[in-house]
This record gives sequence, structure tokens and C-alpha cells, in this order.
Amino acid sequence: MRLLLVSYEFPPRGGPGVQRPLKLAKYLGRAGWDVTVLTVADPPTAIVDEGLIEELPPSVRVVRAWSLEPTRLVQALRRLRGDRKGTGGRVQGFSGAPSGVIALVQSVFVPDEKRGWKARAVRTGLAAARDGGFDVVLSSGPPHTSHLVGGSIAARLGVPHVMELRDPWFGRHSRRYLTPLQRWMDKRAEARVARRAAAIVTVTRAMGEMYRERYPHTRTEIILNGFDPEDLPEPFSADPDKLVFTHAGIFNGPRRPDTFLAGLALAEREDEAVSRDVRVVVAGAGAEFVEAARTAGVRSEVEALGYVSHERSLQTVAGADVAVLILSAGEESRVSLSGKVFEYIGLRKPILAVVGAGEAADLVQSLDGGTVAPFDDPRAIASAIIDIYQRWERGELTGPSEEQARRFSRVRQAEEYGALLESVRDER
Repeated sequence: MRLLLVSYEFPPRGGPGVQRPLKLAKYLGRAGWDVTVLTVADPPTAIVDEGLIEELPPSVRVVRAWSLEPTRLVQALRRLRGDRKGTGGRVQGFSGAPSGVIALVQSVFVPDEKRGWKARAVRTGLAAARDGGFDVVLSSGPPHTSHLVGGSIAARLGVPHVMELRDPWFGRHSRRYLTPLQRWMDKRAEARVARRAAAIVTVTRAMGEMYRERYPHTRTEIILNGFDPEDLPEPFSADPDKLVFTHAGIFNGPRRPDTFLAGLALAEREDEAVSRDVRVVVAGAGAEFVEAARTAGVRSEVEALGYVSHERSLQTVAGADVAVLILSAGEESRVSLSGKVFEYIGLRKPILAVVGAGEAADLVQSLDGGTVAPFDDPRAIASAIIDIYQRWERGELTGPSEEQARRFSRVRQAEEYGALLESVRDER
């Protein structure tokens, strides 16, 4: 089985978006698939994790196409200045700009600011096909330009196209449009690709229901995210004298730590021992998190590591007593299920989910040791923290069971994908 996997998000880029396509290529490659990954060349980003690419088996081929995008201007200017900020010696992209500037730039492009990657990526993908062709093309987004690339290559080769949506394309909660025309163009672009696709894959049930309703004549499947058992360190207690709450991941848009911090400050006022015995560690956020904690009146010990490698992030969570998940109320919580929650489950850590109603709340509530508090209710968050603290004092904190964790292995996820791709190939 010959697969072309199209994903802009792929190592050496770091961050949560690369994990699903990386692990899929890894485990399908191990299972004997002939996998070629088409991704971006010289990614303009500050989030770099060079070691991730080493996970791929030798049989997986990676081809890269340069992209024309706004980030390149920032990249070029910083290289001229000799400014080599970022992990692994890479320069920082425009992701370091204020959120308002980023939103404005992104609102100009349809489907996203990576649109200038399409032409070169299509040429590179077709050139890779000359070595034996592909049976199926799978595109993974966001960025959703990947689907334009994947759909175009599949149509030129006359093979099935499977479109994987890690977040919704049209209608996603963080998307802003400069004009009504661009909104219409984005909706039309999604519909054109989705209706031609052999299948759509979503990562949450809510998204699956949404796309089944939107495109009833296109097969839609749900394959949840997961954790790679080979990534997980042995769980331990980083500080036996402290109740350590750890959050892994960045904060952006409406997803902010403010209500969690407000709830922690309330818990400290209600029980003085909380400020003495609680420690908060975040991997992904930096000094701005410490400042937000102080502004909220938090007196507990707070440590912000900034961006770290995936390996160190997992090591940090492995040393936690409680893993924290934060998703904004509304659309994000309703349809999204953050990938890191599955690594929390794999490490079998008790989880505090500060989220709105939806997928994440339902999942965490179903787990042993899962606690859910509404994202916009600091009082409820304070009560949840105090309850966790009291259970910790009594030695009663527990996490997900081994059976619950086993359901979310990346190995199992790749098996599900393999069955889907084979059936799509056979149905053509």
C-alpha cells in the first residue's frame, strides 16, 4: 500500500500539531506501508523539535516544498540581523507577533496564510509519484491548505483523497474573515474538496456529526487522537512535599489561564494550606504566565518553562500529581479534544479539566481521577482544586486505569487508519 501523507505540520516543526501525522507515518511505516510524507521546507517557526524526525523508520520518505507566506518576511529580516532565536537555531516566525497582528494577517488569506505553499507542494508531490505512484493521498490540517494540495494531487493521479480535519476548516472558532467575500470563498473551498474526497476523518465525535450533516454524501469517520507508548517516561513524583499541577501546551486566542488562576487564588484564600502546598508548572508558556498568576493574586509557587521539546514536556507531566487541561468555553470545548489529554491519560495522571461543555468534559468525566470545572466559573474551579487537595492529603488521588488508557494508543489509531485507507482504495 503506497500512501502520500500531506501535512504542513511535520518535524522539524515542533508543537502539538505535528504529533498525529508523525505518529501515523511512524506506525504505518512499521506495519509495512510505503509512506511518503509531503511537508514544508525550511519551516519559518520558532517552535522547532529536531529530534522528532528520528522516530520515523528508514522506509518512510519525506519530501519538502518551499512555501511563500507572510512568515518568510519575518524570517528573512531576522536572518539579515543574525537573530537566530528559537529552538535548534531556527529563527522565529510571525507567531511571535501580537495576537491581533496574527489574526489580521491570517484573515487576508483563504483558507489560511499558508496558501502560497500549494503550487510548489503539488509539483513536489507529483514528482514523488513518478517513483511508483500512490494508492491513496491523505491530507491533514490545519493548516487547511494541505487539503488543497492533497485534493489536487489525488485528482491529477486519479487516486482517492482522504481529508483529515484535526480542527474544523470552515467555521472554526478562531477563524476571522476580512470581508464576507472571503468567508464565502472559504466555505466554497471546503465544500469543493470535501465533496470530491473519498472520506473525511475527524478527531472528535462532535466534528464528525457536524461534517456528516454538512456533507451527507461523503463518508465521514471518527478516529480519536492518542498517545505513543514509546514516548511516555515512567511516572514519578517531582516534589513529594507539594501537590504539583502541570499544564502542557500554549495559550492563545480565547484559551487563557486567567480563570484557572483566579480559581486557584480563591482556593488559597479559602484554605491557607493550598498556597503552602501547591506548586504550578507550565510547559509551553513563559514569563507571561508567571505575571498573570501574580496579577490574579496567586501565592503558590509557579514555574513557567517556556517552549520545551516534546520529550521534556512529557517528562514534566510525568512528574506531576495532577495534569491540567484548559479549553475555552463555547465552540473550542464543544468540538475540540486537545491532543495532550491523551498523553495525560497514557501517563495515567489525575486530570483537572477547566473547559466548557463538550467532548473534553465528557471524556475526562468518564475517567478514573477525572475532575471537570467550567472554564468561566472561578468559584467552581476553586472548589475542584480544594477537593483535589484534600484527596491528595489523604493519599487518595488516582488516575485513569490501565484499561482506560489502552484505548488511546497511537498503535491502535494507526490500525484503524490502515483499515480505512485500504477500504477507500478497494472501493475506488
